[in-house]
Amino acid sequence: GLVAARHLIGAGLRPTIFEAAKTVGGAWTPSSVLTTPSSPSPSPQSPSSNEDHIRPGVGGAHHPASKMWNGMSTNLSKHTCRFSDWPWPEDASTFPSAEEMHDYLESYADAFLATSPASCNFQLECKVFNVEQLL
Repeated sequence: GLVAARHLIGAGLRPTIFEAAKTVGGAWTPSSVLTTPSSPSPSPQSPSSNEDHIRPGVGGAHHPASKMWNGMSTNLSKHTCRFSDWPWPEDASTFPSAEEMHDYLESYADAFLATSPASCNFQLECKVFNVEQLL
């Protein structure tokens, strides 16, 4: 999503990224910043209106990052698991921890998606339940 958004910005578009966690990073979001539901959410199979397809504040234990644990690291080295145009910091672990991976993704987003005039629109703490084509 981050790389696609960068290239969409380069093509003159303003993409939106929806993220269930409180911060960029998807599955690499540390458990300390995961969202928690603010109230019980309706069943995703039967939303009551179009607004229910996107619910800020829904995430928590259902977010993929809830499967992360303290001390978890990638199973790929930083030399393999990187963006071609964004190097890891020199002091990064050979097999980055979940926290290092999250920081790396955030640094990429900060460098390429948040600073341009046509920056990316991030919808954090937002879970998408349905997408429909508009005619």
